[in-house]
Amino acid sequence: MQQHSQATGAVKRGISGQLRRRSAQALWGMLGSGVLLAGCAESVQNAPASRPLSLPQNVAMSSSAVVYGQAPRPVPQEARAAVVAARSAMLSRQWDALPGYAAQAQDDHELGSYPMYWYLRQMLNDPAQPVPTQQIYTFLQQNKNPYLENRLKSDWILASAKQGDFDTVRRIGSVASRTAEVDCAILQARFLGNGQVTAAQALAVFKPGDACWSLLQQLTAAKIVTYEHLEPLLRDAVEYDSKVSARRYAALAFSPAGLSSYDAIMANPMGWLAGQSGSADGELQELRALAFSRLARQDRDGGSVYLEQQGGALLSERNRQWAWTQFGLIAALNLETRADGWYRKAGQGFRLSDYNHAWRTRMALRQPTIDWKWVEQTIRMMGAEQQKEPVWVYWYARARAAQGDMGGATSAWQSILYDHGF
Repeated sequence: MQQHSQATGAVKRGISGQLRRRSAQALWGMLGSGVLLAGCAESVQNAPASRPLSLPQNVAMSSSAVVYGQAPRPVPQEARAAVVAARSAMLSRQWDALPGYAAQAQDDHELGSYPMYWYLRQMLNDPAQPVPTQQIYTFLQQNKNPYLENRLKSDWILASAKQGDFDTVRRIGSVASRTAEVDCAILQARFLGNGQVTAAQALAVFKPGDACWSLLQQLTAAKIVTYEHLEPLLRDAVEYDSKVSARRYAALAFSPAGLSSYDAIMANPMGWLAGQSGSADGELQELRALAFSRLARQDRDGGSVYLEQQGGALLSERNRQWAWTQFGLIAALNLETRADGWYRKAGQGFRLSDYNHAWRTRMALRQPTIDWKWVEQTIRMMGAEQQKEPVWVYWYARARAAQGDMGGATSAWQSILYDHGF
């Protein structure tokens, strides 16, 4: 019995320790619940007028249970046990048990907010449940954990956006530590409110996800995001073989007939290309470029010969260059030395993904006899931010040193002297 008791205590201490570490993230904002709730007072349309939200006079003292320089206040065992039990209920998906545990855990000033947060999060993530607006409002008034407040407001934003309730998204306002999905939902709410969203703002936060796809579709329909914005996203997705994302970009970029051709290309690029002849521009030109990219994955040997023979007739110069990098990339991923030759055929002066830029330089470095001037050129063809990465600064310095420029090499090496990530 004593061993069982000790084991149970150890488990509880382990769980409590995990939750304590999670709660420590609350220290990201000592301004706490009071300030953040200012936006939520007007977020709930049906909140009782008789319960106005007032900010605490001492926000710092009300925002955290942790005060540096003082011993932590003891946590009642019964309250902590309720948190541990609530976590077990959450893991076993016993959602209806959580409000009861939340009431028992109220005196746990460190972790007591978690049971109700878990319950509300589940309700927000369940599309069959209505948004628990009043319960969220009550939680935000009573909660003293800024981390959980931020998380719950983020979940609230996403649930509201999924239901098309962008008025609520706008009332909630911004939150700290946002994800790409939350950023996209906030931008879509702003766009639907006053239209003040640019393509650059949307693309800066975009990552594949429900809210971001919804934003991108809305802005594309409004012609704020155009084909020129979608082309690099589509090409990178095809290049990286991200079929689901690539199909969604294609649906936004192409006409219905073009999308049908895209599907045919993904299934059989050589079969589709065999039916092409003469010059082309616009949508058809892009489809041809994507066909060669797909062909590189399916038949490098035959595809490279076909690109050599027909690329000049079927592709623009820029697209022919990009097509050669697709063959170079797939060969590079298979560590074939011929990849370097295909990259050289591509030349320069066109956009390439960071991923492909990196492999072009790697393959230049894998040659039996390294052409250091070419290595330097491949690095200089990278974007400005990628060139600053320590790994490429190092190899750029090696290239300069190999060409006799020890001053330039030393200067580059010194710039990464204290970088320990490479």
